This record gives sequence, C-alpha cells and structure tokens, in this order.
Amino acid sequence: MKKEDINNEVEKTLHSLDGIKKAELSPFFYTRVKARLQNRTEKVSTMQWTWALTAVVILLVLNVFVLIKGEVLSDDDYSNDDIEFLTQEYSVNTFDIYEEEQLEEDE
Repeated sequence: MKKEDINNEVEKTLHSLDGIKKAELSPFFYTRVKARLQNRTEKVSTMQWTWALTAVVILLVLNVFVLIKGEVLSDDDYSNDDIEFLTQEYSVNTFDIYEEEQLEEDE
C-alpha cells in the first residue's frame, strides 16, 4: 500500500505541473540588467583605483621619510670608540665558531 500512496502522490504532483505557462520577461529586461552590471563595475573599478592611488601615495611618503631619517642617522655619527665601549659595557662577545675551536686548541 505504501507504493500505491507514493505513486498517487507522484501523479498528483506531475498533473499539477500541466497548467504552468512559460515565464515571460518584459522586453527591456536584458538591457536593464546589462546597464546595472555596467554601472556596478564602473563604480567598483573607480573605487579600486582610488584605493590603489592612496596606497601608492602613502608608500611614497613613507619612503621619503625613511630616506630623510636614514641620512640623519648614518654610520659616521658613531665612532669606533663608542661601539667598543658599548660592547664592553654590555658584555657582547662576538666571535666565530672557528675562533672558539682555535682557542680550545691553543689551551
């Protein structure tokens, strides 16, 4: 009996589709959709160019700032005595692995 109920439901559903007509569009539907898509892409591309130009300007300003600051603080401002004093003060020992092996061999 269950198969008969299922078959009856399927038949009812199929017969309900008999009176359906094809959907009709207004004659200007495609032109309206096309115009909306073009307007949207124009707005997006204008916005993208604005953001891109803003990012480039910010990067240029930062680069100029870094270049100016880099000239002010050059290596000439620090003498070798200052560097040696700082390394001794903070006990910064820089030596190579090979130097350590040579020191062990010398002992």
